[in-house]
Amino acid sequence: MDLGPRTQGATPGRPVHLGASERRQPTEGQRYLSDWGAALRQRAALHPEILLAGHGLPIFGADRIVAALTDTAELLESVESQTLAIMNQGKRDLAGHY
Repeated sequence: MDLGPRTQGATPGRPVHLGASERRQPTEGQRYLSDWGAALRQRAALHPEILLAGHGLPIFGADRIVAALTDTAELLESVESQTLAIMNQGKRDLAGHY
């Protein structure tokens, strides 16, 4: 999104909710959360001044935006890592794990 010659902005879309991804039912799962995390880190590296997320109000200020994008990337990567660890242990019933 072009916000003009003096403004650097980012529009990461749905995965950003001020530090948390949207919650979904386990049966709707997203497999490649680390890909979303990588995309958010790429956006953070741009140090945008305005963030227009998929939900909520705009976020202003590069420091706040980098923190929101990085925190969300870490959350998504952690969820994927923990889920794969549980699956690799052969556990099929995830009751009590979330």
